[in-house]
Amino acid sequence: MTQEQTQEKQQAFLDKVITNTSLETVNEAQTATKVTFRILRDCLPREEVDKLADELRGEEAPKADMEVKDLWKDPNPMVSFFSYISPAQNLNISKDVFLLRLKQEGAVRHEADAETVTKAVFKATKDELSQEQVSNVAKSITDNELSQLWQQA
Repeated sequence: MTQEQTQEKQQAFLDKVITNTSLETVNEAQTATKVTFRILRDCLPREEVDKLADELRGEEAPKADMEVKDLWKDPNPMVSFFSYISPAQNLNISKDVFLLRLKQEGAVRHEADAETVTKAVFKATKDELSQEQVSNVAKSITDNELSQLWQQA
């Protein structure tokens, strides 16, 4: 897969998010996706985070600049490093806290609905994953309402 094809894949992912939300730009969708992923990583055990990252890249995708996996990575290297080595993993984050964090971390404009954005990002993500990985993520999310949100997407 060429770098251009990889960029098109990320663009298609972000277009899905835009289409299913009131977000208007690729930048808004990218920011919302990255924050949604950051919070989702906090909800999952480290093994699932790694499996999900590997599957988002896909075996045929080269290590390019703009692949979907790059949305999964935390853009802040310090946060990424300390999050990865932290013993506090697989946090029990409720749906309400998830949505509040999404709004507070600046990923959703005031008129945008955080739940709709979350569902759109979850749906676009699930489209990139195997059914087995989708099921593993659902099982790993400890909050029932948030797990249902993942499954409904």
